[in-house]
Amino acid sequence: MHRLITLLTLAVALAMGSLLGSVNAGAAAQPPSGVFVGRVAGSHAFVAVVVSHGKARAYLCDSRRLGAWFPLTPIRSRKVVLHRDRLRVTASISRAAAQGTVTLADGTRHAFHARLAPERGAAGLYRAAKTVHATKYVAGWILLNRSAQRGGMLSRRAPCGRGGPGVICPPPPPPPPAPRLDPGQTSVQITEGSVATVVKLSA
Repeated sequence: MHRLITLLTLAVALAMGSLLGSVNAGAAAQPPSGVFVGRVAGSHAFVAVVVSHGKARAYLCDSRRLGAWFPLTPIRSRKVVLHRDRLRVTASISRAAAQGTVTLADGTRHAFHARLAPERGAAGLYRAAKTVHATKYVAGWILLNRSAQRGGMLSRRAPCGRGGPGVICPPPPPPPPAPRLDPGQTSVQITEGSVATVVKLSA
C-alpha cells in the first residue's frame, strides 16, 4: 500500500510539473506589451514598435522621404515581423526593449535597438489626423526624448467621383512637412488654418 501511495504521489507531482511547465512556456511566449522607440543604425531614421494584446504595428520615419505606418498584425510569440510595401521590420521583444533589423526599399538591412518608452514623459510614438477639403492628412512623430525626434506627414485624397469622359481627378497635393512636435501640447497645425489633436499611442 505504501508503495502504491508513493507511486500515485509521484505521478501527481509529474503531472502538475508538466502542467505548470506548459503554462510557464505559454506565458513566456507571449510578448510583453509596450511602445518601443529607437534609432535605425546607418540611417537618419527612427523606428517605433507598438505591441499590445497579441498584435503589433510600427512606424518608420527619417523626417525626409521615409515615413511609413505598418499595419496592425497578429503575433504569437516574442518575435515580430511586419511588412509595408518593400519595407520590413523584424524584432525580438523583451520587457525593456525591442531589437532587430529594418529592411529598406533598396534592400539594405539596418540594425536597431528600441527602448521601452514610459507612459509618462516625452519619449514615445505620436499621431495626428485631419481631413481638409477631402484630403486626409496623417502626421506621425517618434520621440526618443524632447530634443531627439523624427516626424513625417502623409496625405490621401478621397475619390473625386465615378469619373467618366472628360472628368479628370486632380492629384492630391503634396503633404507639407510635419511640424516639430512639442510633446507638452495636445494639438498641432496640420495645414494652414487646420489644427488636429495629437495622440500619444499606448499599448
